[in-house]
Amino acid sequence: MTRSHAATVATVVLLLVLLTSVGLDLDSVWRTNLGGKVNVDLAIADLDGDGDVEVVALTRGERLVVMSGATGTVTANVSLEGSGAVALAVSAFGDELTPGIVVGTRDGTLALVSPDGTGNRTLIDMGSSYLNVTNLLPFSSGSVVPVAVDLEGDGRPELIVVYDGGLLVRIDANGSIGWAFQAGDDVLSPPALGDVDGDGAGELVVGSMDGNVYCLDGNGTLRWRRTLGEWITGTPLLLDLDGDHLAEVIVGDQAGTVHALDGDGGVLWRAPTEGHVDHAPVVLDDGARIAAVSGTTLIILDRTGAVVRSVPLGAAVLGGPVGADVADARGDEVLVPVLDGLSLIDSESGPVKLDHALATALMRADLDGDGVDELMAGLDDGTVVAWRTRSKRDPPPAVSVRSAQAAPASPVSPGGAMASSAAGALALAVLLMALSRMSHQQR
Repeated sequence: MTRSHAATVATVVLLLVLLTSVGLDLDSVWRTNLGGKVNVDLAIADLDGDGDVEVVALTRGERLVVMSGATGTVTANVSLEGSGAVALAVSAFGDELTPGIVVGTRDGTLALVSPDGTGNRTLIDMGSSYLNVTNLLPFSSGSVVPVAVDLEGDGRPELIVVYDGGLLVRIDANGSIGWAFQAGDDVLSPPALGDVDGDGAGELVVGSMDGNVYCLDGNGTLRWRRTLGEWITGTPLLLDLDGDHLAEVIVGDQAGTVHALDGDGGVLWRAPTEGHVDHAPVVLDDGARIAAVSGTTLIILDRTGAVVRSVPLGAAVLGGPVGADVADARGDEVLVPVLDGLSLIDSESGPVKLDHALATALMRADLDGDGVDELMAGLDDGTVVAWRTRSKRDPPPAVSVRSAQAAPASPVSPGGAMASSAAGALALAVLLMALSRMSHQQR
């Protein structure tokens, strides 16, 4: 092959790669316009017990919207105007333990809304019920974040409520306080659930602004506390790092270090980075790798904490990363919400900016029950979108994390596939033209 011939081939390959990158986008399954920006993270659960999940959203106008996870069709739309709603979760209440939508408000009240979105009542008001919890730091009225977790492993979520000041409270099915635990400072992210000690039961692991990681059993008893010394703002990741069928704890701090702790809170390794780690690390490729955002850089770690890749994102990061196979079959890509868009980073190239400005956290869940996850988020334009992935629902190796807000979503819209096919056809046409010209020049 001549030098000019090689240069031409290299140019064609580069052009093909660039065209493919430009045409790269997420394949939309469904998109629903809610008529108002979604201002809190979405909740996912089977509200009516029919085996299909629903998606619950709360818009800025304090409207509660329930959608089919499979199609995005709105099944309920009710006003909560004046409630001061700031968060929501789905948990089970009453004698029959049927799921209900729990809305947290700015004044510390929890309101229970029926699955069809109609009617609501006060579930608990910590302003008065807090008197039932003794020997805790004084409670001051503030916002409340409910989190649904399956503590007992029976498929029915319990409700853990995170209050201002680092107070964690379990609310039982009858609305009473089951237990309460006080961290040393604010808890800014929900706890993670997994079996870290091998007893077959789930433990709650949570980080606090006091620089500690706390591990609680299902009864709210402190099993251990590990002092890391720096603010912890993201939910810990629970993952079996060594194949012993027990979950280790991976957590980042504001000093820029990612820590791995064993089931007793002992330090396994530390991976220093150059920026603060605000959000939860995530699993890639069934636990083979770990992704974390450090400042404005994506860091990929192996199971030993060694940095295998560092990718500058080139924009302010607005949310935590999510790993999923959205572009090819070679492994997971990483998606990171950034200013005015979504960055997609594959295993070889730098970030590709996608035109999707997110208003909520990016969630990964099997929305249609086919065993393959979808991605979902609320966008700045007032829509909720579900995107297709190739990632199977199989959990990471040996981690018993039961997330009550991740469950089955959706028939298929051909728009994304058509766009991808068009980009591929254009790239192929350019390649054929270039090869034809090169062959003509050789003759």
